[in-house]
Amino acid sequence: MPYPGVYEGRVQDSQLAGVMNFGFIAEGALMLAGTLVAVRLLTSRGVGAGLVGLAGVHAVGITLVALFPAGELSSELTLQLHVTGAGMSIVAGNLLIISAGLASRALKAPVGMPWARSPSASLAWSLW
Repeated sequence: MPYPGVYEGRVQDSQLAGVMNFGFIAEGALMLAGTLVAVRLLTSRGVGAGLVGLAGVHAVGITLVALFPAGELSSELTLQLHVTGAGMSIVAGNLLIISAGLASRALKAPVGMPWARSPSASLAWSLW
């Protein structure tokens, strides 16, 4: 929230709201860029277009969340844009990850976590 206040009974005063909002926009842009790079490996243009479409919806949604913060001083339109963007981002982002995982089978991507078989990786995993 870019301004201090009370929202839904909770005191909110984020002095780094700009950093968080920049992070939201950067995450959306990087997700879209990564998808554009990854789909070049796919032989099916239809699957690639679907993944890029989902990444684009996610990027637009998370950008709306960043540009239209929710708070008690927000207008009705701002709240609607924030909530709509959040929904777009969550739904499209989850569908993108699930679809990309399914599409990776077409690339004969390794299944499981073969890197976890090394002793150092296993130790790191167990400490996490």
